Amino acid sequence: MTGHGSPLRIGIVGAARIAPQALVKPAQGNVEAVVAAVAARDGVRAQACAAKHGISRVHSS
Repeated sequence: MTGHGSPLRIGIVGAARIAPQALVKPAQGNVEAVVAAVAARDGVRAQACAAKHGISRVHSS
C-alpha cells in the first residue's frame, strides 16, 4: 500500500491500444495500484476500454 493503507489510484488519459500494456496490466499485477478511471475524447472508445479492463469510471470530452 502507499503508506496510508490504500492503493495508488491511476487514471488513464487516452484509450489508445498501448494503454493496456503500458498501464492496466502492470497495475493489475501490483497490490499497491489500481486503475480507477479512463478518459478519452471518444466517449464510446473510453467506455469500451473501461468495460474490457474492469475500470469503474469513464470521462470524455
